Amino acid sequence: MPDLQALHNKYKERGVRVVGINSWEEGNASAYFKEKGYSYELLLNGETIGEMYQVSSMPTIYIIGIRGEVIYNGVIPDTKLKVLIENYLTENEM
Repeated sequence: MPDLQALHNKYKERGVRVVGINSWEEGNASAYFKEKGYSYELLLNGETIGEMYQVSSMPTIYIIGIRGEVIYNGVIPDTKLKVLIENYLTENEM
């Protein structure tokens, strides 16, 4: 989650949205987010989305392009994510 917050901080001004999706959890995700100071978006009760994307482990990371295409999926944040996002933004700047 700290890695996702870092991505949010770095790219929010360039139109990139980081959204956490809480699924299959019994704790209070909103309180945890607030306690940790995370400021990216959080969707609660995201089980349907998890099923749609066939999420089988947590955390799972998806990067979805501006046309709705999945450009990355993986189980953990990867050092290559920043390079992938930078390249994608450069190729798709308006």
